Amino acid sequence: MPRIAVLGDINVDLTLAVDRLPPRGGEAVGREPVPSLGGSATGTACWLVACGAEVRLAACVGEDPWGEWALGELKRRGIPTQWIQRVSASTGMFLLVIEPDGERTMFGARGVSSHLRWEGIGEGWLAGVDWLHLSGYAFLEGPQEKAAWRALREATARGIPVSLDPGWCATEFAKEALVSACAEATLFLPNLEEAKRLVGEGPPEVLLERLSELVPGGEVILKLGPGGCLVRAGGEAVRVPAPEVEATDTTGAGDAFAAGAILGTLAGWEPRLRALLGVLLGTLAASMPQGAGFPPPVGTALSLVERLEAGEDKRRALHRFVQLHWREETDGR
Repeated sequence: MPRIAVLGDINVDLTLAVDRLPPRGGEAVGREPVPSLGGSATGTACWLVACGAEVRLAACVGEDPWGEWALGELKRRGIPTQWIQRVSASTGMFLLVIEPDGERTMFGARGVSSHLRWEGIGEGWLAGVDWLHLSGYAFLEGPQEKAAWRALREATARGIPVSLDPGWCATEFAKEALVSACAEATLFLPNLEEAKRLVGEGPPEVLLERLSELVPGGEVILKLGPGGCLVRAGGEAVRVPAPEVEATDTTGAGDAFAAGAILGTLAGWEPRLRALLGVLLGTLAASMPQGAGFPPPVGTALSLVERLEAGEDKRRALHRFVQLHWREETDGR
């Protein structure tokens, strides 16, 4: 399986399930908060590892108890910590309020994430890697922004393909940087709202066409949440639907999708099939227990493969992929 470098944020997510969001100034009482690893890049890294990839995560945590906890969780999930930098400040912390339909509302602070320095990552980080994945949040500010640009340019110079997941906040505050980065991307993975922030309003098919113009040498897969995704195949936009599931926590579903799209592309699969792998992982993430923080057992993944709207040949390919590469003990138990 491939070796993949990832650059972005590590956060600690506290997930709080509530029956409803209160009005402004009101109150809502939820169940006990559950801590888990967060950050878009970290979420994608965890799903890549769950599917058998070797991951090199470059990010930053604080020299605080939560930073220590995050490092321990990364090791438990099989992600080396030698490229994680530590700074004498607070680790990123987010509160995720989850409603009964799985929709989440997020509050938080990025903490030391923007302190990541290219000089501290080390020359060997990109040596021998097959792919680089960048989170759009890395382009927001500080030394981390410079590190993201350096990583992108180094990868391009070495012929390493690059994926970019823009991020909701980044499309508002780092739009110009993201548009520039798209020009060098192999795979661009926005969701519908992020796409609208970047190229304006319009139906998904029109947005996909506009986005494709930003990525002249690569591919765009437009994530549509429970609607699956939209991808170009055979010169036209093709919708790849997602199976209906009971969403329990949509946090990180897009990050899981990115992992599937990356692995499907590296496998040399045609557009519909790699999009289906993204849909499979994204749907699994949305239907996991709230704040679970790790991928489900292999049997759960195989059961969902059978529910995908796809030809028998594609289901066989996905079934074989899961059987060969899924890491059953991703939760460390």
